[in-house]
Amino acid sequence: QDCYGIIAVPYGTKNECKRLDTIFAGHPVPDSSSLFAAKKLLKTVDNLREQDLVIALISGGGSSLVCYPPPGIWLTEKQTFTKALFSSGASISEINAVWREIYRIKGGRLALVASPATLLTLIISDVPGNYPEAVASGPTIPAAGKQMDIRHILNKYRIPISKPVEKYLAIRSKAVSF
Repeated sequence: QDCYGIIAVPYGTKNECKRLDTIFAGHPVPDSSSLFAAKKLLKTVDNLREQDLVIALISGGGSSLVCYPPPGIWLTEKQTFTKALFSSGASISEINAVWREIYRIKGGRLALVASPATLLTLIISDVPGNYPEAVASGPTIPAAGKQMDIRHILNKYRIPISKPVEKYLAIRSKAVSF
């Protein structure tokens, strides 16, 4: 049986893990290694079978360590967006709501790609209330309950939206409204 593992950690983390493919990435602002880590994770779990097992250990910081904007939104926009969110005064719940909506690996999307494999998620929470979907913006767990209106969040904190992000949000809202 094949066994393979990937871990994404901040630069400067001591690496004693010999059996996992370690990717050092940007935190708290994502970088090109964060994008690489997300693509590698998605590729690794894509095309798994029902008898496969995925064990995901999710902890704080994953939102920036593993980042994959949708087509048309560049990493530089994600970096600018992240900095604006962090300096805006938005709560971690609001920031995670925005990330879950916009980025391809958040909000349970990693779990969707891994399906039909069995998925075991272990979470080390760093968020108030210990909401599992909020840790690392929930790559294996969709948001519970009603989704926050991210346009309201962005307007509330006067966070500018680039044209590609605006276009993406418009497409997403049309897809959700059907």
